[in-house]
Amino acid sequence: MKKLKMLAVALGALVVTSSAFAVPTLYIWDTGGGAGSGAIIPVPAGTGIATYANASFDGAWSVVISTSETKPALGSATAPAMDLNVQATSLGVAGRDLHVSWSDDGFGPFNSSLTATMTGHVVTGTGSGVRYQSFYQAGAGVFGAATLVPVPPWVALTDSGVLPAPTYMNVQIGGPINQASFGLVQFVTLTAVPGGAYSLDASIGGAPDGGTTVMLLGAALSGLAFLRRKMA
Repeated sequence: MKKLKMLAVALGALVVTSSAFAVPTLYIWDTGGGAGSGAIIPVPAGTGIATYANASFDGAWSVVISTSETKPALGSATAPAMDLNVQATSLGVAGRDLHVSWSDDGFGPFNSSLTATMTGHVVTGTGSGVRYQSFYQAGAGVFGAATLVPVPPWVALTDSGVLPAPTYMNVQIGGPINQASFGLVQFVTLTAVPGGAYSLDASIGGAPDGGTTVMLLGAALSGLAFLRRKMA
């Protein structure tokens, strides 16, 4: 069984209610397959912001930096919004993909759809595929990284599929959520390749109307075109 390294940043409880909501949680780990365990590092905050930085993550990844936001820093219970920023450099160990999840609960009541957006690019090297998924579950509870991806009762919301390097852009509108209370998780996977350094941003929030979606896509594509010219 290969090593699974998991690092967790657990934020302090934001709301104390009779529902006993869990704490927002950031997990960062890599795996070559199979299950395993590793260090869990709680960092109390209470601001809705989690930050992690490690210049020597392990033998498969060097620089790993992540900043994550949720309520009350971003969005609210009735207007869910989360953001996950990841910078990481692969040392090219085969099969040791990097996984990052950012999860919170205590959302609701809510009856609408959410939009998940991935943007980013390869900073150095050739880079490889990146995948962004989002899930929700009714009631209380955050994703605890017990499995490589969330499984029931988590319900799939959006899936970018594997996005090819060197620039990443994907917008997905998930199916409707009609819940009095629910949790969300953002799940990003980075493929391990020699010398691949990534800079990524994954967000999820209220679904814009059709006209806004077109404008957002146009702006994102223009930005990607500028990045390609700059990298050429």
